[in-house]
Amino acid sequence: MSHAENTAVVRRFFAALDDQDLDTVGNLLASDYRLHFDGNPEMDRAAGIGFFGAFLTAFPDIRHLVQDQLSDGDQVATRIMVRGTHQDEMMGIPATGNEIAISAINIVRFDEGKIAEHWVNSDALGMLVQLGVVPPPGG
Repeated sequence: MSHAENTAVVRRFFAALDDQDLDTVGNLLASDYRLHFDGNPEMDRAAGIGFFGAFLTAFPDIRHLVQDQLSDGDQVATRIMVRGTHQDEMMGIPATGNEIAISAINIVRFDEGKIAEHWVNSDALGMLVQLGVVPPPGG
């Protein structure tokens, strides 16, 4: 696939998350998809879709704003801003009603037009501070 096609697939992935459309998310992922999300154990396709689903439940109004994309060969790097309101339990944290706005870097590798591997580095500390779960650094 071309660079333009690969970046378009990544944008469709984020749009599907924003639309709470896990069927489309699943259709964009290879059968042997692997997700590497911050400090979590590596996840296979089913676990990754479940992880995204849990996040969508916790932040049903989530929005992913693509800020930059770079493509090289079979990989696309995307810098995004994630915004949403914490409306349901997430990883043991009860709903706070707080809004978050965090940045994240996503790198995906394609295989035969599908997202085969996905690395996410996000501002987890910033999210926890905005949720009021941990105090701000130095505060």
